[in-house]
Amino acid sequence: MDERVVDAMWRTRIGAWLLSAFAALAVLVTAIGKFGGMAQAVAQRTAEIGIRMALGAQARDVLKLVLRSAAIVTAAGLSSAPVRRGCLAALLCGVEPGDPATFVSVAVLLGVIALVAGYITSRRAAPHA
Repeated sequence: MDERVVDAMWRTRIGAWLLSAFAALAVLVTAIGKFGGMAQAVAQRTAEIGIRMALGAQARDVLKLVLRSAAIVTAAGLSSAPVRRGCLAALLCGVEPGDPATFVSVAVLLGVIALVAGYITSRRAAPHA
């Protein structure tokens, strides 16, 4: 009987494995995109950051500036998530679109990714932070 259960479940297991692999790939692409966006924003503000530091701003001030902008952009994106959840309702299976645990865990994950990307790029802008 165990053999029959294993034979019956192989497609489900492969599907779950593939879905997990694609989800991990999506998180990786999101992280790369967040980092690229933050690096572009910092690159565009290089002159401003240089002037601020020449006028006496400390490296931690630059760090705060970049992290604040990363937090604002992330908060704006996450605040629109409830509006977009209706679009994803048809794609979810076994999870409600407004499931609080999923909603919070994804928000925290994306927030951490954005802050790490902001921190890395701000360290490049002001290496002595």
